[in-house]
Amino acid sequence: MRLAFLSALLCALFACEGSHNDLGADTTSASTGGGAAGGGGSGGGGSPAQGGAPAVVEPDGPARLTVIHGIVDRPSLQLCFAASPSDAGDEAEPWPPSPLDFASAEVISELPGAPLPASSSSVEILVLTGDLAAASGATCREIADDPGAFEGLEVLSLGVTPVASLTSPRSFALVVSGCFGGEGHDDVSAELLCGSGYTSLSPTPSIVLAPLSRVTAPTAIGLQILNATAGGASIDGQLQPSFDGVPFVPLASLVVPGQAAPFPPNTSVSAAELGIASEALVRLGSASSIAGVELDLGDAMAAGGIDGADLANGENVALVAVGAAPGAPALAWSNGLALVAVDADPVR
Repeated sequence: MRLAFLSALLCALFACEGSHNDLGADTTSASTGGGAAGGGGSGGGGSPAQGGAPAVVEPDGPARLTVIHGIVDRPSLQLCFAASPSDAGDEAEPWPPSPLDFASAEVISELPGAPLPASSSSVEILVLTGDLAAASGATCREIADDPGAFEGLEVLSLGVTPVASLTSPRSFALVVSGCFGGEGHDDVSAELLCGSGYTSLSPTPSIVLAPLSRVTAPTAIGLQILNATAGGASIDGQLQPSFDGVPFVPLASLVVPGQAAPFPPNTSVSAAELGIASEALVRLGSASSIAGVELDLGDAMAAGGIDGADLANGENVALVAVGAAPGAPALAWSNGLALVAVDADPVR
């Protein structure tokens, strides 16, 4: 089994408590995607240093985990949340029961609880790709103990983390990103899609775990950009309402990989100003894409399983960028840039 450690996952529990949720309004967001916090565009709220507005505090709420498939070079995946240390009585099965397609999302809403192990304070997260049917009927423990027994199945451990890091009173997005590699998955520009140091024999899978804000404004839609692209580039996000001739509205700028920004969410657009949500556009750009890439908000909503009611005043939505970074070349073996719009406070 190839092994990639889940770097700094604990900051999703501790750093976002100290540097995101409990600070005055700034533009930072703690996550584990490898990028330093900072650089998000402004949007709503203010800090005492910006004119005396009260500090913004992220409220506690039910634990939620929205899992998103963002692997650049695999069409589908499942996850295993295996008890650690291993428990012979661990009967957890691959989740979700039906594999996640690229740029799609699934919510785990009853936490603590399945699919996280009840018998252990720590969990090992494994990603399953390849021939997922080969693991049909098997438990995660059986797969983790002998992955070679499942021909065609690819099993990769992303390390061990405390269960508490996934069940704190926040709404988290968990995105599996990077590239798995393999024969033919190489190109001179592959690092732009898969991250620094990538080769077909040196995969770069990783997890982005970012808190999605529940700080709302009653007269506007709260919007954040989560950069879960794998190439390592910071991105900018803009929104164009559905009305003809209306210009793009800046949402966030210089959002580093792994970051959800801004905090508090951008509240510059109301539902009335947005118009028909499914007909709006989102433009994502980076230093390598001067003009930016325009994506249909309607497609992003369908990918994240939300509708126009979720883009209402007093509601928050996260726009999650996955796959190749804006401006990266299209290769036959890679998934391109995609956007997944998810409810920041699902299953209310």
